[in-house]
Amino acid sequence: MSNVSQFAKLRDFCGESGADIKSSLDQVTSHLARGPLSGKVAWVVCGAEERRLLHADLNQPKTNDISEETLAAEPPDFVVYVQNDALLEILRGELSPIVALLRGRLRYVGDEKLGVAIFRELASSHDAVFEPCRQPRKR
Repeated sequence: MSNVSQFAKLRDFCGESGADIKSSLDQVTSHLARGPLSGKVAWVVCGAEERRLLHADLNQPKTNDISEETLAAEPPDFVVYVQNDALLEILRGELSPIVALLRGRLRYVGDEKLGVAIFRELASSHDAVFEPCRQPRKR
Protein backbone atom coordinates (compact mmCIF):
# COMPACT_ATOMS: atom_id res chain seq x y z
CA MET A 1 0.00 0.00 0.00
CA SER A 2 1.78 3.06 -1.20
CA ASN A 3 -0.84 5.78 -0.76
CA VAL A 4 -2.90 5.73 2.43
CA SER A 5 -4.65 8.97 1.46
CA GLN A 6 -6.95 6.95 -0.83
CA PHE A 7 -8.81 5.54 2.19
CA ALA A 8 -12.02 7.21 3.31
CA LYS A 9 -12.05 9.46 6.37
CA LEU A 10 -14.91 10.66 8.53
CA ARG A 11 -16.39 14.13 8.54
CA ASP A 12 -15.30 16.30 11.45
CA PHE A 13 -17.43 15.26 14.41
CA CYS A 14 -15.29 17.01 17.04
CA GLY A 15 -16.21 20.54 16.00
CA GLU A 16 -16.57 22.71 19.06
CA SER A 17 -16.22 19.81 21.49
CA GLY A 18 -12.48 19.71 20.76
CA ALA A 19 -11.05 16.72 22.60
CA ASP A 20 -14.23 15.58 24.36
CA ILE A 21 -14.78 12.04 23.09
CA LYS A 22 -18.29 11.61 24.53
CA SER A 23 -19.59 14.85 22.96
CA SER A 24 -18.04 13.91 19.64
CA LEU A 25 -19.52 10.41 19.76
CA ASP A 26 -22.87 11.98 20.68
CA GLN A 27 -22.63 13.91 17.39
CA VAL A 28 -21.84 10.66 15.58
CA THR A 29 -24.77 8.79 17.12
CA SER A 30 -27.11 11.73 16.58
CA HIS A 31 -26.21 11.67 12.90
CA LEU A 32 -26.65 7.89 12.69
CA ALA A 33 -30.01 8.01 14.54
CA ARG A 34 -31.41 10.10 11.66
CA GLY A 35 -30.38 7.44 9.11
CA PRO A 36 -31.50 3.96 8.14
CA LEU A 37 -29.07 1.92 10.26
CA SER A 38 -30.00 0.11 13.42
CA GLY A 39 -28.08 -1.90 15.95
CA LYS A 40 -25.92 -1.39 19.00
CA VAL A 41 -22.30 -0.23 18.95
CA ALA A 42 -19.68 0.05 21.68
CA TRP A 43 -16.37 1.86 21.72
CA VAL A 44 -13.63 0.65 24.05
CA VAL A 45 -11.32 3.65 24.24
CA CYS A 46 -7.87 2.95 25.62
CA GLY A 47 -5.85 5.80 27.07
CA ALA A 48 -2.44 5.78 28.69
CA GLU A 49 -3.85 5.04 32.13
CA GLU A 50 -7.54 4.39 31.67
CA ARG A 51 -10.07 2.53 29.58
CA ARG A 52 -13.47 4.03 28.81
CA LEU A 53 -16.45 2.11 27.47
CA LEU A 54 -19.18 3.90 25.56
CA HIS A 55 -22.32 2.39 24.09
CA ALA A 56 -24.88 3.57 21.55
CA ASP A 57 -28.15 2.33 20.19
CA LEU A 58 -28.14 3.61 16.61
CA ASN A 59 -31.79 4.60 16.96
CA GLN A 60 -30.97 6.99 19.82
CA PRO A 61 -28.98 10.25 19.53
CA LYS A 62 -26.72 9.75 22.59
CA THR A 63 -23.89 7.56 23.79
CA ASN A 64 -23.69 6.24 27.32
CA ASP A 65 -20.80 5.21 29.51
CA ILE A 66 -21.11 1.54 30.40
CA SER A 67 -19.28 -0.92 32.61
CA GLU A 68 -17.26 -3.98 31.63
CA GLU A 69 -20.03 -6.09 33.18
CA THR A 70 -22.71 -4.47 31.00
CA LEU A 71 -20.58 -4.93 27.89
CA ALA A 72 -20.14 -8.61 28.70
CA ALA A 73 -23.79 -9.15 29.67
CA GLU A 74 -25.29 -7.28 26.70
CA PRO A 75 -22.83 -7.62 23.81
CA PRO A 76 -23.43 -5.03 21.08
CA ASP A 77 -23.58 -5.83 17.38
CA PHE A 78 -20.26 -4.08 16.70
CA VAL A 79 -17.40 -3.17 19.05
CA VAL A 80 -14.53 -0.82 18.22
CA TYR A 81 -11.33 -0.99 20.28
CA VAL A 82 -9.37 2.18 19.69
CA GLN A 83 -6.57 4.24 21.19
CA ASN A 84 -7.80 7.53 22.66
CA ASP A 85 -5.62 9.73 20.45
CA ALA A 86 -6.45 7.70 17.32
CA LEU A 87 -10.18 8.08 18.00
CA LEU A 88 -9.82 11.84 18.27
CA GLU A 89 -7.90 11.94 14.98
CA ILE A 90 -10.60 9.81 13.34
CA LEU A 91 -13.42 11.97 14.73
CA ARG A 92 -11.67 15.12 13.48
CA GLY A 93 -11.44 13.60 10.00
CA GLU A 94 -7.64 13.50 10.10
CA LEU A 95 -7.12 9.73 10.17
CA SER A 96 -8.94 7.07 8.20
CA PRO A 97 -10.29 4.25 10.35
CA ILE A 98 -8.76 1.84 7.83
CA VAL A 99 -5.31 3.38 8.26
CA ALA A 100 -5.77 3.21 12.05
CA LEU A 101 -6.69 -0.46 11.64
CA LEU A 102 -3.67 -1.16 9.44
CA ARG A 103 -1.38 0.59 11.94
CA GLY A 104 -2.75 -1.36 14.91
CA ARG A 105 -4.40 1.67 16.52
CA LEU A 106 -7.93 0.30 16.04
CA ARG A 107 -9.51 -3.15 16.13
CA TYR A 108 -13.08 -4.30 15.88
CA VAL A 109 -15.28 -7.33 16.43
CA GLY A 110 -18.82 -8.12 15.46
CA ASP A 111 -21.01 -7.48 12.45
CA GLU A 112 -18.53 -6.24 9.84
CA LYS A 113 -21.33 -5.28 7.42
CA LEU A 114 -22.76 -2.97 10.07
CA GLY A 115 -19.31 -1.50 10.69
CA VAL A 116 -18.77 -0.76 6.99
CA ALA A 117 -22.30 0.69 6.71
CA ILE A 118 -21.60 3.01 9.67
CA PHE A 119 -18.27 4.01 8.11
CA ARG A 120 -19.96 4.81 4.79
CA GLU A 121 -22.68 6.83 6.53
CA LEU A 122 -20.10 8.95 8.39
CA ALA A 123 -17.55 9.33 5.59
CA SER A 124 -16.58 12.68 4.20
CA SER A 125 -16.46 11.29 0.66
CA HIS A 126 -18.00 8.32 -1.06
CA ASP A 127 -15.33 8.31 -3.78
CA ALA A 128 -12.60 7.08 -1.44
CA VAL A 129 -11.77 3.45 -0.71
CA PHE A 130 -13.58 1.87 2.27
CA GLU A 131 -11.85 -1.49 2.35
CA PRO A 132 -8.09 -2.10 2.52
CA CYS A 133 -8.20 -5.02 0.08
CA ARG A 134 -10.03 -3.12 -2.63
CA GLN A 135 -8.08 -1.30 -5.30
CA PRO A 136 -8.86 2.37 -5.94
CA ARG A 137 -10.91 3.12 -9.01
CA LYS A 138 -9.08 4.37 -12.08
CA ARG A 139 -10.04 7.92 -12.98
